[in-house]
Amino acid sequence: MEQSLRREKKHPLLFSAQVALSLSVGLIAAYFFTGRWNVVWVLLLAGTVLWCSDKILVSRERRAVGLSAVFGAAMAAAAVVGRKIQVETKDFLALRSSDFLFLLGLFVLFTVVLAVLLPLLVQWSEKIGVKKTFRFSPRKAGLLAFLVVFVCWLISFLVYYPGSLSIDSFYTLRQAMGITPLTDYHPVVYTLLIRLFVKLGMLVGGPTVGVAVFSLAQMFFCAFTVGYGTAWLCRRRPHPAVPVIAVLWFALSPMFADFSFTLWKDVPFAAAVLLYTLYTWDVVESRGEKLQSFKGAAGYVLVSFLMGIFRHNGYYVLILSTVVLLVCFRKKLRRTLPALLCGALLVPLVLNAFYACGVKKGPFSESLSIPVQQIARTVKLNGTITPEQQESLERLFDVEKLQGYDPFLADPAKNSLNREYLNAHKGEFFRLWFSLLPGNFGEYCRAYLMQTYGYWNWEPKTIPVGGIANAARELGVTKVNWLFQWTGVDLSGFLQQTMDFPSTGTIVWILLAGALLLLYRKNYRTLLAYLPAAGVWLTILVATPLYCSMRYVLALPYVLPFLLFLSLFGESGASSFKEEPSA
Repeated sequence: MEQSLRREKKHPLLFSAQVALSLSVGLIAAYFFTGRWNVVWVLLLAGTVLWCSDKILVSRERRAVGLSAVFGAAMAAAAVVGRKIQVETKDFLALRSSDFLFLLGLFVLFTVVLAVLLPLLVQWSEKIGVKKTFRFSPRKAGLLAFLVVFVCWLISFLVYYPGSLSIDSFYTLRQAMGITPLTDYHPVVYTLLIRLFVKLGMLVGGPTVGVAVFSLAQMFFCAFTVGYGTAWLCRRRPHPAVPVIAVLWFALSPMFADFSFTLWKDVPFAAAVLLYTLYTWDVVESRGEKLQSFKGAAGYVLVSFLMGIFRHNGYYVLILSTVVLLVCFRKKLRRTLPALLCGALLVPLVLNAFYACGVKKGPFSESLSIPVQQIARTVKLNGTITPEQQESLERLFDVEKLQGYDPFLADPAKNSLNREYLNAHKGEFFRLWFSLLPGNFGEYCRAYLMQTYGYWNWEPKTIPVGGIANAARELGVTKVNWLFQWTGVDLSGFLQQTMDFPSTGTIVWILLAGALLLLYRKNYRTLLAYLPAAGVWLTILVATPLYCSMRYVLALPYVLPFLLFLSLFGESGASSFKEEPSA
């Protein structure tokens, strides 16, 4: 009744302003998305804005509007700036006055839609809630999820037997087979695991069988983490559709299957991030009590070690999470400090033991992708460079090779580095990078945005593997489509056609929307569950070697269904999730 009275009292001028604003936004957004003023799109978008603005005026949800405005501004900026970057021509188009109209129109569109969606999502989640009569055994659900996912992935594995190997996989495999010395360029623990399983496989066959044995072991580990996550969900008594959707997310996407048997460190790292995320939330949920038992502390140390050892940036994610947990549990440090410190210190202890045994560290230049790209763009486009800076450039780089700068791939610029000189003069590199910044600020920004393009813009697509690099065949590893040989059915074309998956940037924005929902609900403690995923994303934004690759942020689609569950149904923090004993 109150809402209807408010509508009746609406001033004609206010309604006219709403209509004018809605039509303007509809025209701007329709042209931005389609490149023309299609009447259907204009009316659809204008009607959406009019309906949403009317809902906002009636509900007067100031908190929803305020949060949506911040999020909408970020989305609009990413959309407009993203359109300026041309992957095909490797160009960054200049901003025009019309871009500011697009920015304003998209800002209004995203803000009003989000401001309506946030309360609706809360109402929907409260309606569904948790099921007090949820009886399905978490252990059985986890085992069933593991079997379903593993069998689905196994079909793809039989098509791409013995697994997928890229050029990076080839270099790791050479070290694992003892052809080249061990280095920490690719995490040495991962290389040693490949060596173990490959040698076991080679006892009964050649290199192809050895690679197949490791691929199956990696698939098993990844499918196990999905099963663990499903059991974790079921202990929280969700609507039965929730664990089903989570399992289907992994089982029906050929992308997850393809990655599960690809010899990349990123794959077990993604699974380890999932384990760490769920286990750490259990620690937070118990307010640190889980770390006070030997079993709980040992479990935390194990998942911390796995996340920190499988990728170099995993350790930085671990340090970030450890610092935040220490702050959260500062009143219980005597009980939680041992486990948290052991989790953080075990990784460097193991790595230093390898270094002491002669394993060489990876090149320092591999962590300099962003600053090297910024310097290379400055040189390529004849930026502002003083004679002193030019002398430093010539000591650190082969300046002629810098002309091969690729704005989306850091390897050409990094290959121009004088690595021996750099290792002895790291300070000079950073002084040069910093001194070039003031006079070339615009190009520095463009170099950064182009290098990280795929991790904040939703348009680029991931590139599937699904095969063996030619170099791997030199090691005696050959591809066999066993499914075709056994059944006469060739699914390789179908799997490639269905490989499409939401882009890296899309996954990032969905996760950010989940965090936004927690902020709206004032459920700040549950934001800690997003900490590992945020750490993975931020470390890639600091040091990505390639503008768009799902492998570097594979952890994000792994944790996505579980974090969204917490965002939707974690309304009262830990009090909402009282675990039932496993059956």
